[in-house]
Amino acid sequence: MMAGYLVACIGPNYESVHFYATWSDIPKDLDFGRVPQAYNVPGWNNEPVRGGTESVEQLENWGLDFHMLADNARKRNVPKVEMFDFLGGRKIDWYDWDSDYPAALRQSVHHARNLEVHGHLNQAVEAFRQASTSLVFQSFARDREELIEDGVSLATKGCKEYLRDSYLIAFGYDEQGTKAVEELKKLDADPKLHPHIAYILANEEANLHPENTGSAFEKVVNDYPNSSRAESAMMMVGRSHFSIHADRSEWEAGINILHLVLEKYPETRFRDNIEGWLGGYELKRNDVNAAITHYLRQSHSSNPREARKGEQELASIAIDAHRPTNAVCHLLVNRHNSVTPLPEIQCAKQIQSIIGSLSPKEAKLLQKQVSKDPILLQSYLAFRLSDTATTPKDERRLLEFASDAANGLKGLDKGFYARLAELDYRVGRYHDAVRHARMGRISTPNLSGRAMYVEGGALDRLGYHEEALKTFASLQKLPNLPAYLLTSVKEQSALLNEKYGDPVRAYELYRDIGHEDDLGFMVDNELSYSQIAKLISQSTKHQERSILKYSLAMRYFRDEKYDAAERTLRTLPTDLRLYHGVSGPTYVKALGYWEYQDKVPPPVDPLKDVTTMRRFREQAERARTQESRAKALYGLVQYTHSRRNLMYYSPGLWMGDRSSAYGLYWNKNFNKGHFQDLVVKGAFNQECDAQTLKFCKELIRRCPHSSYMPKALYTAGISAESLSRFNSFWRDIESGLSKVAARYMRRVVREYPHHPLAEPAAKYADVFASEDNLDY
Repeated sequence: MMAGYLVACIGPNYESVHFYATWSDIPKDLDFGRVPQAYNVPGWNNEPVRGGTESVEQLENWGLDFHMLADNARKRNVPKVEMFDFLGGRKIDWYDWDSDYPAALRQSVHHARNLEVHGHLNQAVEAFRQASTSLVFQSFARDREELIEDGVSLATKGCKEYLRDSYLIAFGYDEQGTKAVEELKKLDADPKLHPHIAYILANEEANLHPENTGSAFEKVVNDYPNSSRAESAMMMVGRSHFSIHADRSEWEAGINILHLVLEKYPETRFRDNIEGWLGGYELKRNDVNAAITHYLRQSHSSNPREARKGEQELASIAIDAHRPTNAVCHLLVNRHNSVTPLPEIQCAKQIQSIIGSLSPKEAKLLQKQVSKDPILLQSYLAFRLSDTATTPKDERRLLEFASDAANGLKGLDKGFYARLAELDYRVGRYHDAVRHARMGRISTPNLSGRAMYVEGGALDRLGYHEEALKTFASLQKLPNLPAYLLTSVKEQSALLNEKYGDPVRAYELYRDIGHEDDLGFMVDNELSYSQIAKLISQSTKHQERSILKYSLAMRYFRDEKYDAAERTLRTLPTDLRLYHGVSGPTYVKALGYWEYQDKVPPPVDPLKDVTTMRRFREQAERARTQESRAKALYGLVQYTHSRRNLMYYSPGLWMGDRSSAYGLYWNKNFNKGHFQDLVVKGAFNQECDAQTLKFCKELIRRCPHSSYMPKALYTAGISAESLSRFNSFWRDIESGLSKVAARYMRRVVREYPHHPLAEPAAKYADVFASEDNLDY
């Protein structure tokens, strides 16, 4: 029952390579060479969520605010980075949208504000503009830009106060904004600033009293008709007439104002937006052809937001006219022009709905339309790869269609070949994948990065591991690489370095992306003594050095290299030795989980363990008789058996999660051969019961005629049985330990029938044997 409860409460282990949940519905044989998804929508595609992949499982509301998700492409590709206290690496959280986005945005906004405080006004404008593509930020940056065009500087009367107050109104807390509005009302400023102050006050009035929006901004236009703010104010007056409940006369009034904007400002930046409103007006008049004309102009806008609006309206018109294939084509263009996940997902949702209801005749028509247009073909291929679940047969058919269509088209975007390379890889055509990936390298940062990722993965599959490592290393250096790709590149580079390159580099990459379980696996099982020592010498983090030193000492200790273990431990201060390489509070936190709760055992100086065990070992090797050797070996048995589980454990590596990491997440389907052998060997070396069993076996083998034999056999049985049920990981890798335990107990009964241990051994032999029964 407890195991099921844990599985229900602990989500899949996304932040790992070796520890990837096998109990969930995630594919068991994860292919880290396959190019990752930018996002994952459960039920849409068959790509598992990876470190860096955005999970949109919680997106129930498909109309989420563009300002927060859709319009902030640059920031949506920047992960939240926290320094964690244990190994000094970076922790990336892709799932906490409520804190991820605002934290990253605040950092950019503070930077921009600092620039203008120090007089770098032009740089500040660009920084505000780059912080977000949302209308809020672009309008704010435009106001700053107009100030500069009007000749305003920090020396201008009232400028510093205006910059501060307008900043607080836009980005401060509510009480700061309220106070700033009152300050602006009383601000004695240069006339150049008056239109800007008036505009902000009009906007605040509109926010408080929406019914006064038109009159508030109309006053700005009338009072400052020649100011740089008049154009924006006129647009706000026009838009104020287009409410949901507005009648035709209201719409006509608004349209007349927008025509005035076009007349007064022939080069207005609002032209494409106005085309959209004109299209809406024509629809209200039932003139569909005129509406299409306006929406087509809007769809050709250089502003991605306006272009998306135009295509969306054209798709809606096509749906109403019962032309589903035309609607799909407009949505495919819209998806192609999207630069963030949410609009892509919204388009994909509509495309899926329409395609699912197409007749065979309509499906053939859509296929023909897509095959004749380069943009449609590329967008359709991206849609199928990212937003649909595909079988191997589907992928082969899709590759055939895309390849045939490409042969008949000219001027295909290089990004098409990046997508084609992904499909090549999926169907196992790795040579074609490399060829097409290299054709797709010259594209957008996203698609060129995906092309290089495919290239590296395909080279690895072809056996060119060094070339693959070089390709992934080059990919990491690409500027503006989306974070979902960068994280996955480091995952794959780390894995390849483990297998074929430099394990130390693998450790550094795992640390960089916050894959803590992989760090624990490598340090506990994989890295050599010299490699851990190298990491210690290179580390700039005090906590990391302490943890690595303690972990290295434990590696020596497990292998009975007692002198080396002592030398390493003596490089740590007494308090860090007592708390296993971490601080006292961290030690309590690390161990205060499932089995200990509030009963964290008192710390023991590991030097005592090392010196005690070394003394017994030296006595065993100096012994001249079996009896004296057995006595020393049984000293090792007793000490490990009484000290129990924490003697070989490094809390800083696992923070109390080693049991769940191995028990719930260790993926035998992925970690075949070498990695599986490493973890099994490491698991035996790290557990006191396993070490006790090892010493018992040595005593039984070397001292068969000593008086300690029945005790050694009995303790071996106890230790083997304890291991057999230690946790789910042990039950998976060593299902026969109960039988082993029962055999040791039967030996006690058979060989030493008159020994006091014979009676309990007989009882436990039957109990342990029954535990091996699946019906137990």
